[in-house]
Amino acid sequence: MAIEPRRTPWAAVVEALAAEGVDLAFGLPGNPLHLVADLAAHPGIRPILVRHEASGAFMAYAYARVTGKAGVCFASPGPGSANLASGLLEAFSGCQPVIALANGTPTRTEGMGAFQELDSVALFRPITKWAVRPTDPEKVPWVMARAFALARGGRPGPVFIDLPGDMALREASIEPYRSPGPPVRVRPDAGAVSAALTFKEAPPAWIRVGWSGAASSPARGARRSWSRTWPPARRPSSATVPSIADLRS
Repeated sequence: MAIEPRRTPWAAVVEALAAEGVDLAFGLPGNPLHLVADLAAHPGIRPILVRHEASGAFMAYAYARVTGKAGVCFASPGPGSANLASGLLEAFSGCQPVIALANGTPTRTEGMGAFQELDSVALFRPITKWAVRPTDPEKVPWVMARAFALARGGRPGPVFIDLPGDMALREASIEPYRSPGPPVRVRPDAGAVSAALTFKEAPPAWIRVGWSGAASSPARGARRSWSRTWPPARRPSSATVPSIADLRS
């Protein structure tokens, strides 16, 4: 039986990021031993430092929206993690895949009112597809694989991972990362799509252009094609500001 190499959970996290093609990570670190030091071993991933954690979350959201890839952001414990909330809520509403990583309070002081202690899972559960605080170092590769699968699959959205400070620096026998593969996405009914295309030949009608799910799906290209081919005089519509920007791009 093969013996897995001993390494820290943060090293396993960075290995997962590299395997999934992540090239940028946005955030404001606390202790550099948490995540940032391990990023130095992977020059293909460039950390982008910000002045406020919320900026990192919004930059990861924008990265996901522009590239179609999962955006990554990171923060320190307590207030630092809480500052990610507004950006992750935007990613949740906008259906964009974002992986948020945080250095959490140590497990040995959990529930004892430690400095900057926060029940981060309870805070982020309503505004993410999955919020988790792993306590077993050996499960970190599985946690990262499930995080990417959930963030990119179905209706895309953010995932929050809180790694306890003591556990994340403890070396353990951690198996290599295995990617979950391409995302599983929901396809629209072919008949419904054909019916929608007949609108182009129909009399003028008011059309509501949404975004969120449409912005993160193949419908995004269809919206742009529609906006360019339908004569302006026959294009009465209303749209959210992000949709207007998307149609004009």
